[in-house]
Amino acid sequence: MAFRTFGQDLPLVVWEFNQFCQGNHPCFSGRNGTPLIKFDGSKGTKNLKIEDTDQQACYFRFSHEIKDAKLVTGMNSRITNEMDELLEALDSVEEYEDSKMIKDVIPQFQHILETLKKRATMAIQDDYYHYKESEYHNEYGKLLLID
Repeated sequence: MAFRTFGQDLPLVVWEFNQFCQGNHPCFSGRNGTPLIKFDGSKGTKNLKIEDTDQQACYFRFSHEIKDAKLVTGMNSRITNEMDELLEALDSVEEYEDSKMIKDVIPQFQHILETLKKRATMAIQDDYYHYKESEYHNEYGKLLLID
């Protein structure tokens, strides 16, 4: 399962989903007549929580060419829309020391597949800025890599 958003809401989506997985969501907490549902690894359930830095990423599209799409793991919100500023932040900001940029499309696809195989969930912020700049053309929306 992959959560994809153009907005700045990804940290909130991850928090809400993790609450659900831990049995803390008000609709699935076992309180007030609701069923208790957990996907946190307890009692033989699969752990679906989004916890690892590899499970969160941002897509950056620096041109209309697919080869210019970059996936940055370990980041769940966009810090800039400029490539130079992004590279500088990845090199110098402690918050992003575990982040890595995957520059080629095939390794991006492989990373997403491997993450989903290992952890079953992922959260990706797509590049709304680029989509808006291209006047919302379908080809420049959310990049969907399939085999």
